[in-house]
Amino acid sequence: MRRILWPAMLVVANFVVEELLAESREDILSRINTAAHEFAPTFTPDGKTMVFSSNRNGYSDLYISHWKEGVWEKPQPLTAVNSPFNDETPFLSHDGQILLFASDRDGSIELPRDQQGQVRVSFDIYMARWDGRTWSRPQPVREANTQWNEKSPSLSRDGRYLFFSSWPFGDMKRSRIRMLDLKAESNALTDLPPQINSGNQETAFVPGEDATRYYFASRRPGGKGGWDIWQTRWLDGVWQEPEPVPGNINTEGNEAFLAFARGSYYISTTLNPAKKDYDIRCEPMPRRWEIELVDADTRQPVSGSIRLRLDEDGKTVFEKSTPKPTAQFVVELPALDNASVHIAASADGYLPATEVAELASTNTGKWVLPLRKITPNASFHVQSIHFDFDSAQLRQSSEPVLFMLLDFLQKNPKARFEIIGHTDLSGDDDYNLKLSEKRAESVKAWLVEHGIAAERLVTSGAGKSRPLVARRGKPYDEKNRRTEFRLLGTP
Repeated sequence: MRRILWPAMLVVANFVVEELLAESREDILSRINTAAHEFAPTFTPDGKTMVFSSNRNGYSDLYISHWKEGVWEKPQPLTAVNSPFNDETPFLSHDGQILLFASDRDGSIELPRDQQGQVRVSFDIYMARWDGRTWSRPQPVREANTQWNEKSPSLSRDGRYLFFSSWPFGDMKRSRIRMLDLKAESNALTDLPPQINSGNQETAFVPGEDATRYYFASRRPGGKGGWDIWQTRWLDGVWQEPEPVPGNINTEGNEAFLAFARGSYYISTTLNPAKKDYDIRCEPMPRRWEIELVDADTRQPVSGSIRLRLDEDGKTVFEKSTPKPTAQFVVELPALDNASVHIAASADGYLPATEVAELASTNTGKWVLPLRKITPNASFHVQSIHFDFDSAQLRQSSEPVLFMLLDFLQKNPKARFEIIGHTDLSGDDDYNLKLSEKRAESVKAWLVEHGIAAERLVTSGAGKSRPLVARRGKPYDEKNRRTEFRLLGTP
């Protein structure tokens, strides 16, 4: 009698949908997820057919589901491919013509019997082809299969490279990711380098949204829970240093096999450490932002430093800076419903500049940030210095911009500023004037506390007398509530 062999971690998701609203994410998966493990879904190119694996009936089998009327229909066993044993971790090629999966079916490599005399059969990689009507009989990929367990296969977008996880029978702690060049004549099978195979149970390696990006699961330090999703790029034959996928992808539980489809990521997750079975969950994909620095007068590119911060509910959830001066900065921001983007930039010979935007209401992912040259009486406005309501108490969320100002003053030791507080158009004139003066004093006090000589800074309040926009309500109030910095002389 053959044993049912299940690893400590089961793998995940490659999911496609046509339309996806945040409030309906769980509903569309309600016929897929059960109290058993559901993992490694993969899709036809049109996104209307899903294949995934589940052990809902004891052994792991492949299942097929179709997208209809906004939900995935009740899945059925993929009988053309399944065997009487374990079949799991399917993956459809980019063109939908090849189905890869792992199985310990008859014909897989057998190991010597154990001390109890039981048969041991390793998981091997199998391939089936679509002929337009059905799948061909699965065949083992002999170049990849060994006495170790081989699972979680995937293909590069161009179909040249086969990736899969491999570990000694019964010892997933030694899991590693291997790559097979399907077009090479010899010596085509290699392990990915140490930045990928860190020795922390790497698995579930899948291609991303473009030809250079890849995702995988790992238990390495730096994640949020057990297994987390990490991302890397393959550029000019060199694997880049991996980093955790930002946003809400990783949790305190276990995640693996990130996949993407039409604006959303799909992940196999336990969500928390106590939950034992894996379900499929989806999250919006990050938004690609491109930030360009230009001279405010000539509109020509300017090389400088850019710092970008994403805040949600008053807390910083994502932060990224340019590693070296550049005129253009491309970054991917987590897709969050109630988040604001803060951009701060500086360049030699220019005043600092900042921008604030609401992520959900921003239609474009490209920002052109003009920088003004340092000239007498030049000024700039900052919206992202925040105070407690009806107070001059600085909020911690103001510090990234304050540190940018501190850096400018340190690099330009002869620069002197007038700090001018402004309020929105609501409330009493005298009260707003006094409040704006106190807030300007708070900014000065912070800079002095961090080493700037007090005589380099003077303060004043304008209240609501000089609005940028002579209107009330959102977003005008946010524009008018600002701190202005006017250069006194030329440094």
